[in-house]
Amino acid sequence: MGKLVLASAGFAAAAVAIVALSGRSGDDRPGGRVTDHDARVACIGRGVAYFRETGSWPRLGDGRDAFSVAEERCARTPTAF
Repeated sequence: MGKLVLASAGFAAAAVAIVALSGRSGDDRPGGRVTDHDARVACIGRGVAYFRETGSWPRLGDGRDAFSVAEERCARTPTAF
């Protein structure tokens, strides 16, 4: 039960962070263009999905926070995931 609560809390925190990072939808942007920020937020979402699918959520095998790792990788390149 403890792992389920922890996983749920981790997922909720990631969802809140992604929504907070996203600001507004692409439809609000002039010309509907995708910005660097939008690309980074989408990358983080793909990273979270990847880590969840591979069973590395909320912590990687080395103990690092999976969300933070996704943020770091996507800050370097928005095509990391």
